[in-house]
Amino acid sequence: MGSGIAPYSPQGRNCNTEAVRKLAVALTLLLVASGCSSISSKGNVFSLSVGDCFNGVTAGYEHTEVEDVDVVSCSKPHRYEAYSKFELTGSSWPGLSTVANRSEEGCWTRFASFVGIEYEYSEWYISTVYPTQDSWNAGDDRTVLCLLGTEYDELTIGSARGTRR
Repeated sequence: MGSGIAPYSPQGRNCNTEAVRKLAVALTLLLVASGCSSISSKGNVFSLSVGDCFNGVTAGYEHTEVEDVDVVSCSKPHRYEAYSKFELTGSSWPGLSTVANRSEEGCWTRFASFVGIEYEYSEWYISTVYPTQDSWNAGDDRTVLCLLGTEYDELTIGSARGTRR
């Protein structure tokens, strides 16, 4: 299962099966080019902005390297929506598990400000796009892109922004 994601329970309780399943689906997607800021093609994952909706990659349980996606209007059927973007810190590669953990934590903390409710109460599922070791070292890439979609990557219509779902 690639890089595992530990069940998250902010209340300190044991996670129920639904919460564990929800977090297990929160796969991580790896960036494959030298840096997010150096690519400006509108169909490229590196050019996605917060609020962009797209198709192309189907989430799974393992790391997936992704570059091109089909950006569509959120009013059209789509699988994912970008809901946050942030930078990791550090000059040298901290290791895959550290990058994955920091990315996931950063996306969890930013989820409620976009959707309107905490992640553990939402119907949406999180994925993260973060740098590979090669892109970190070669292109000074530190950008993390937070994505949301449905549990089984079904198509959806409309933005999740402010839906409180």
